[in-house]
Amino acid sequence: TFTVTVTDSNNRTATSGTLTLTSSNPGPSVSWTTKDTTVSGVVTIAATAAADPSGTARIAKWCMKVDNKAWSSSDSGYGAGGKLYDYASYDTVTGCWTSDSPSYNLDDGRMRFDTTGWADGTHTFTVTVTDSNNRTATSGTLTLTSSNQIGRAHV
Repeated sequence: TFTVTVTDSNNRTATSGTLTLTSSNPGPSVSWTTKDTTVSGVVTIAATAAADPSGTARIAKWCMKVDNKAWSSSDSGYGAGGKLYDYASYDTVTGCWTSDSPSYNLDDGRMRFDTTGWADGTHTFTVTVTDSNNRTATSGTLTLTSSNQIGRAHV
């Protein structure tokens, strides 16, 4: 809300009525395009993100968690088949790709995993994106059930 008070040279004042502005600056959105499923071997998972279309923001940061911890491309249990983004810097501690360039929008992510090193069972994935105005959105949880032990001999 805004009001203006003015004072003239004789020290008399007048105050305006109240002007009320409602701001609406929605944040980004992110969702998995891959559905919950049972997997084995090499699998690709994908998600899409979008900044609010009414503004000028872009998706500037993409962070992924696997089984509730920051994913690192060096995790041997989650071997990657390449980078998520070639034009973004990657931090192995936070599991985040960041692009400071206004020319790049990190709106589509695809990651390949070799699940043969995973323990059989469920593995969860989440993605948090941040737009260039520092607003965030987190995806729902993607659950993949690995099933690589089928057909192996048990002693």
